[in-house]
Formats: sequence, structure tokens, C-alpha cells
Amino acid sequence: MIELDKEFKGWDYEELADKWGINTDSVALLMRNHIMSSLRFDEDYGERLLPEVKEDMEEFLSSLIVQKEKHNFGSVIFIALRLVSDEDDATFAQYFCTLLPHMWT
Repeated sequence: MIELDKEFKGWDYEELADKWGINTDSVALLMRNHIMSSLRFDEDYGERLLPEVKEDMEEFLSSLIVQKEKHNFGSVIFIALRLVSDEDDATFAQYFCTLLPHMWT
């Protein structure tokens, strides 16, 4: 079961932009840049997201999944994405950025 964080409603990916202080008309592009630039190389683990960025991404995604389940609309792909976050940060970041335009309820 996914636990909810009260900070995110899971309605729109712009919630993440607000949290990260990105206020512009090009939110999606800037968020992609923000996420991808937070990847750091770790000799033992490969590419790793900055912990605070990954935590926000996971919390938002969990809230989004709950909202989509309430509306019975397209939550499966986001559940799979949430599972990827436990396995590989670089893949998680790439798919998260690709799916940003679809992250709304």
C-alpha cells in the first residue's frame, strides 16, 4: 500500500515545480533539466539522484497514483514507474521526465 504525504495532492506535476522553486512558463522543460542535473555518478552504484530530489519525486508520484486510482484512470504505468525508483535512479529519472506531461489528474 502506498503511503500518502500531505504535502502533495498528486493533481499536477507543477506541484513539484512549486516545491523546487521553478516558476516559469517552461515548467516541463526546466523540471526535466532540474531532475537530470541532480543525477550524480557514484563509483559503487552508478548514477544516483540527489536524495532530496528523489524523495520529492517519489512522494509526488505516490500521491498521483492515489488520485488516479480514485478516478480509476491510468494508474498502472505510474505504479510501475514508482517500482523502478527502487531499482535504478537513472532509469527512474529518464522515464519520470518522459511521463511528466501525463502527470495530472
